[in-house]
Formats: sequence, structure tokens, C-alpha cells
Amino acid sequence: MLALDGVEVDEVVWRALGILAGIDLRHGPGEPHLHDGAQVRGWLTEFRKRCATANR
Repeated sequence: MLALDGVEVDEVVWRALGILAGIDLRHGPGEPHLHDGAQVRGWLTEFRKRCATANR
């Protein structure tokens, strides 16, 4: 477990937080997001698989 300001966070959640940091960034004002919906859905799928593996 990793500590995040007194809160224990497991490795799967810590990795997801690292990936999702800055998810709302854009190429510039009025521009599209840096990450598209397909990429975000892929991260979600990976996160769910890692959670299932970690909870065995």
C-alpha cells in the first residue's frame, strides 16, 4: 500500500491516478482533449482487469 496524505492507496489505484492526472488537458484553448474517448475507455478496461486480478 502507498500513502497519499494519510490515506492508504493500493498499487492499482495509484497507477490509475498517475494515468488520469491531467486527463482534462487540451491541445490549446478551444482545442480537443489530448486523450480521446477510445483511449480513456481502454484505460478503464485495463483498470478493471487490474482490480479483478488484485482482488483474487
